[in-house]
Amino acid sequence: MSFTTAARIYAEQASRRRVVLVALGLLFAVVGADIFTGSQVSFSFFYVLPLALMTWRFGGRTWVFGSVIAATIWFSVDAFTRPGGALIIPMWNAVIRAAFFLSITGLLMNLQAALRRETDLANFDALTGLPNRRALRVAAERELARTQRSGEAITFVMIDLDGLKKINDTAGHAAGDEAIRAAGHVVFTSIRRSDIAARIGGDEFALMLLGPEPRVVLERILERIAEHSVAGHHLNCSIGAATVVNLSLEAALDAADEALYEAKRAGKGQIVFAEVDAPQVEAPPAIV
Repeated sequence: MSFTTAARIYAEQASRRRVVLVALGLLFAVVGADIFTGSQVSFSFFYVLPLALMTWRFGGRTWVFGSVIAATIWFSVDAFTRPGGALIIPMWNAVIRAAFFLSITGLLMNLQAALRRETDLANFDALTGLPNRRALRVAAERELARTQRSGEAITFVMIDLDGLKKINDTAGHAAGDEAIRAAGHVVFTSIRRSDIAARIGGDEFALMLLGPEPRVVLERILERIAEHSVAGHHLNCSIGAATVVNLSLEAALDAADEALYEAKRAGKGQIVFAEVDAPQVEAPPAIV
């Protein structure tokens, strides 16, 4: 791992208080070294370090205020280490340094925004704004690892819109996209804060329900989707679910998918819970 990558991860994951303390420590160290060495040695790069750390962690207007403060501190150091000199020189240098700091931190802000856009593209569905299959898998594997120790149950759910092909054929794909967006909004607003919803492709959604009474959540989704219509077509969906304990992710999703097909075969617009009998994953041994 490179130094810049390690620094970025630290700035993003460390507590706000710790980042502030580290930035102040760096700043005091740089100021002390600058005063000690006098005007013969340049410390411009080192003034950027605490400023970059604060900018990356807090964003917003930090980069502007931080740049002005860093330039002001550097001006004070210049005035202290060059007593009796013309004040206009350190003032001019302070203006140039402020512009330098603003340029560097502005580039950092643009880089951070670009990285966030890339992260969103990699983890979120553009049409609905929901997490995608990749993000769901990461979250599911994390929760499964946790529940293997606790023995808690997780309900995996597959949801499929009924009749989307008819909407696409008769009203166009724009109407089909509107139906998917409407369903995604219903799903997102119907689950609890502890749950995860994702669009995994086409008109198919997947849920990971961590709380009790998953059927209540699924019935709410079924009813709310049925309240919507697009281009004269009433929306409906079929839902398959599997409540599992210590089961692999693939087996859990397969069980939910099979339950979804059973709901389709039973006449659509229904909720079917799978009877899970797949081989279970052994929980890790207790540490004694």
